Amino acid sequence: LFLSLIAISAEIQARLPDWLVSMETHMKNVQDCAADQEALFQCVSNGDFAGLIASVLVWLSRSVVTKRIFLLGYDTPKKLWTVVYESLVTAVCWGFSYIFIRRGMN
Repeated sequence: LFLSLIAISAEIQARLPDWLVSMETHMKNVQDCAADQEALFQCVSNGDFAGLIASVLVWLSRSVVTKRIFLLGYDTPKKLWTVVYESLVTAVCWGFSYIFIRRGMN
């Protein structure tokens, strides 16, 4: 479960630049819908929520705070995976040594 959470966070952070291009096209729609209250109600009544969601996603992708949250405090996905790999190797080594020492002590 923990590794899948890390994988999802790293994938989201890795894919955000690609999604950013399509979200910026939707931002034009947001600007049209945000002209005034009547335009916003017209867009929502037409079922056009893509522009509203795009504005939130662009804000999240450009925010330094959310980048740190998605990467669990690391600068890049590569650094995150390095730490995860090192932790797994450490856990496996510790587990084997624990089993053999405990087996040898009994």
